Amino acid sequence: MAHEAIQDIFTETGNLAIMLRPASGDVFTARVLGLLHELTEQGWQMHYTMRVDSITNFQNTAAEQDDLRVEDLLLDL
Repeated sequence: MAHEAIQDIFTETGNLAIMLRPASGDVFTARVLGLLHELTEQGWQMHYTMRVDSITNFQNTAAEQDDLRVEDLLLDL
């Protein structure tokens, strides 16, 4: 009941998932990754967008002894 009361006051969160499958079957080509990067950037322009995630903006975290290194999973897009 508390959850429904919060939704009556605030808006319900909606999600949109867009999945792509290239005809070649290979996502890891420069052309497909470039198009996916462009689609990800355009997703930020949609009204009410709060978060846009894809492989082209995924943050990869790795441990190096006592340090954590965070960088883009795909570099040089």
